[in-house]
Amino acid sequence: MQADLDPLRRGIPTGFHILSVDDAERFVTVEVFTEKGFENYLVDRQTRARALLGRSQMVQFADPLATTEPIGLTTRDGLSLHGYLTRPPGFAGPGPVVLLVHGGRWARDYWGYSSLTAA
Repeated sequence: MQADLDPLRRGIPTGFHILSVDDAERFVTVEVFTEKGFENYLVDRQTRARALLGRSQMVQFADPLATTEPIGLTTRDGLSLHGYLTRPPGFAGPGPVVLLVHGGRWARDYWGYSSLTAA
């Protein structure tokens, strides 16, 4: 299925949610998402044809949104932490940091659009 979905990649980090597959596994509906929005497609795996079914309204406002990247760091006591870093568009160099802590080891944040950090 990877070969069928690779043409839908955006040149930036892209995720996929398989929404449905027919019994013959020929037709797939898939959500293609980035941190700046999502689009839904119907993919014919036999002909490799792709039909856009719809997109989030957020896509039209995506250009000014900040980007998010996965990071890892080591604390002073040697603990490895993993998270996501969102920098304002055009930001370079060190600066202040706002840390949003999630629910501990019982919860996990996922990469993607976040209204708390996007603008």
